Amino acid sequence: MDPVETLRAQHRALDELLRAHLDAVIALDFATALARLAVWQHAFALHLHAEDLALIPALADVVAPRWVAHVYDAEHRHLEALVRDYAGRFAGVVAALPDGVAKRRNMALAIIDSAHVLRHVIDHHHQREEQALFLELPAAVLARAAHAGSVEDAAAGGD
Repeated sequence: MDPVETLRAQHRALDELLRAHLDAVIALDFATALARLAVWQHAFALHLHAEDLALIPALADVVAPRWVAHVYDAEHRHLEALVRDYAGRFAGVVAALPDGVAKRRNMALAIIDSAHVLRHVIDHHHQREEQALFLELPAAVLARAAHAGSVEDAAAGGD
């Protein structure tokens, strides 16, 4: 698979990991949701780190990139903050689960609502990378990031 498609596939895999977490929330299986969140969080952090090390610095060699390096860097830091906030709030909620199915359903709806902003920012960021960054960098640079940010390896390590 070419590196651009590999990186796009990693974005899809990250989305599936986050959806698996939210599926467990919908099922009111909060222990599984917490475990799946940890797996996704680990995979997402490794993916961002790989992009930070391989892709963002390589933009210095691109003449007139569509988005300059600090835009991607700022988005990564913003995403990290959103992830920390969401994970912290989720862990706090799970630590104090209410009694009763109706209260837990309401809590699940609130969790899903709070994940909406995070998912929206991630989707927008991935779109920016896929429509600009991945198309502007050399295949060798993309391949290094794709290998270093392997979502499958990260997810396997998080189980």
